[in-house]
This record gives sequence, C-alpha cells and structure tokens, in this order.
Amino acid sequence: MPRQLMNYHTALTSYQGFLKGTENHDGLAMLDIMKRYQTGIRKNGDPEWYHPLDTALYIRTLSGFIMYPPETNAAALGHDLLEDHPNSIHEINKRIQSPLILQSLENLSKFDRHGIKKSPEAYSATLAQDPIGSLVKGADRISNFQTMQGVFTLEKQEEYIEECETYILVMMKEASRRFTKQEQAYANIRHMLKSQIQLIEAIHETNRTQ
Repeated sequence: MPRQLMNYHTALTSYQGFLKGTENHDGLAMLDIMKRYQTGIRKNGDPEWYHPLDTALYIRTLSGFIMYPPETNAAALGHDLLEDHPNSIHEINKRIQSPLILQSLENLSKFDRHGIKKSPEAYSATLAQDPIGSLVKGADRISNFQTMQGVFTLEKQEEYIEECETYILVMMKEASRRFTKQEQAYANIRHMLKSQIQLIEAIHETNRTQ
C-alpha cells in the first residue's frame, strides 16, 4: 500500500478507535455509511471519504467547547452525504438514532428534500440556528481551503473566499451569539478561516506580480 494511502487509513483507524472509546454509536454508523457511499477520488487525489474525516478530526479538537460533541462529530462525518449522495438518506434514517444529527445533515445540504437548491441567504440563516451544523460548516470550509491550492482555478478559489466572507463567517458570528456555550469554538474556527483567507490572498497577489 502506498505511504500516502497508509496515512489516510491510519487516520481513519485512529478516528474509529476514538468513536469506539467514547461509545459514539451514531458516529460509528455514520463512519460506515460515509465509507460505503463516498468511494470516489477528489480533485486533489484524496479519497472522497477523507474530506469528511478531515472535517471531523478538526471538530474533535474543539470537543471541550462544543455543546453536543458526539452528535457534532457524527454530523461532520456525514455532512456531504445528502448533497452528494441523496440515496444515502434511506440508510441514514434507518441507522442514525439522534434527531439532532438528522436535522443537521438536512441543514448542511444545499438542497432541500425536493432537490431544490436553497438560496445562500436561507441556507446560512438556517445554519445560524443550528448549534451542530454551524460548527461543521466552518470546519468543512477550513478543510476546503487547505486542499484547493493547485486544484481549483483562481476564480473558483476567490468564489470560495467570497462565500466564506459573505455568508459563513457572518453565520458563525450570529450562531456564537445564540449558542454562547460554544463561543470559543466559533472563535477558533473563525480565526482559522480568516488566517487561511489572508494566506490564500497573499499567494494570489504574489502570483499576479510574478
């Protein structure tokens, strides 16, 4: 097995052990569903399932500042499923017990139950009222920013930055006022996102002047 692939699976095995150790049964079920549906390869060469795992790994570092750690970890693992693999809804509804997780997965999808795309305003407003989805969305964008260099066009990267500044950072600020017990987690994610944006914009500026 190539070294890089071994590293992916080492991270997966380690996280699975964490879920078992914390008796997070919904998390274990979500991990299994994620692996079975997200079998493709991302543009940067990562296994498709590694992005949600990467998002969940970041969420784990914030556990001491989160209102619902087990549910948030599980939602992070499944955050792309309903949007990218709509058929997974049947297995998710069958195997996931927590209504908090099920609601957050629905909130995190940019499409409603009828397959109609939500407006950015409605999408953000809903997440701002979700203590789980609001954190997962921020961690999701951190993972996106970490892997888009050399993969996305300059225009696509700038679209991601604009969306983050216009909606995600604002949404998280609103959520932090509503869910004050998670204020430090929101502050951590927002600081990370702003730092990533500054770095990406500096790289873009350097490339323009060369």
